[in-house]
Amino acid sequence: MKVHSGILFLLLLAGLSACAPGFIVKPLKKGEHAVSAHLGGPLITFAGLPIPVPLSGIDYHYGLSNKLSLGGGLGLTSLAFGTAQCHLGSTIGILKEDNSLKTGLSAVVKTHFLLDRWEGNFRFYPEAGFHAWKQTGKQRFYAGGSAWIETNYARKRSSDNFWVPMLHAGWQRAGEKWQPSVEFKWIAPGQDSRDLVVDYIAPGGKGSFGLYFGLSRFF
Repeated sequence: MKVHSGILFLLLLAGLSACAPGFIVKPLKKGEHAVSAHLGGPLITFAGLPIPVPLSGIDYHYGLSNKLSLGGGLGLTSLAFGTAQCHLGSTIGILKEDNSLKTGLSAVVKTHFLLDRWEGNFRFYPEAGFHAWKQTGKQRFYAGGSAWIETNYARKRSSDNFWVPMLHAGWQRAGEKWQPSVEFKWIAPGQDSRDLVVDYIAPGGKGSFGLYFGLSRFF
């Protein structure tokens, strides 16, 4: 039981810090559906090599209008270890897309929910962020930032750490039914990540870099 709890704690810590690349960058068209799968997480040093924590998940999105998409997702790795981890939220177009420049700006608002089977602990973490993107042909490049409120962390550690900021940049293959993606993150850039259970990779021991691979199917 203690062994399982220790594994769960590490998975939850990594999973929450990663926050996954899950939600779409550009709102779907009205009535459009999308299913996404992703793999990756914070970068750590393992056996002397840099690797992303292999966290996996799946997401579903629906275009309620051309400017608003709703969605949710499930963490598959944490579920395999006895913890239900899911999120619900929306992607909102906050500026009209410039058709000549092929640029746009969107906001993401969602909440993460977790429940473990071993002790019945329940947690939820609100998150808000944005994406700025530009499309060149079928290539879409984007960058942005987000932050989630970690009230449980604040209560147990320090009142100065009640939120976790993140910066990200990525690439998507756009305009097709199958769309692969790659995303790079800097998680919690202002927080000390040294002397923890695993060796996170980050400049000056601040936060952790993260790497994620995704594949979406639009229909």
